[in-house]
Amino acid sequence: MMKNLKSLMFGLVALVLAFGLVFSVSAFKQISAKKKMYSYWRYNPNTEAGTLNGYNYIKIDDPQEPGCEDENEIPCIIQVDDTIISQPALDTYLNNTFTTEDEVIQIAVHTKAEL
Repeated sequence: MMKNLKSLMFGLVALVLAFGLVFSVSAFKQISAKKKMYSYWRYNPNTEAGTLNGYNYIKIDDPQEPGCEDENEIPCIIQVDDTIISQPALDTYLNNTFTTEDEVIQIAVHTKAEL
């Protein structure tokens, strides 16, 4: 009888430890980070002057659209947070984030040659 009681107690302790382990792993499981989303904007003018003006860009869906030669002279396509969905919002973002037009060129996803 004592042997059965010891086996039962050992089984209950093992069960409690197993539940504790499962709870501790699931309770503190790291929540996966939200995947970062972007919006893409094509720069229209073919001059460096104006890269800080959000009204010089058109929102596009695909950052791989043709027409960018990657010549590193002026931006062709820039990538910004997906909450920036209008030209006024882009204009505010560019003017609050960058101080020179060269900085915008540096962050461009694709560039093109200045004409």
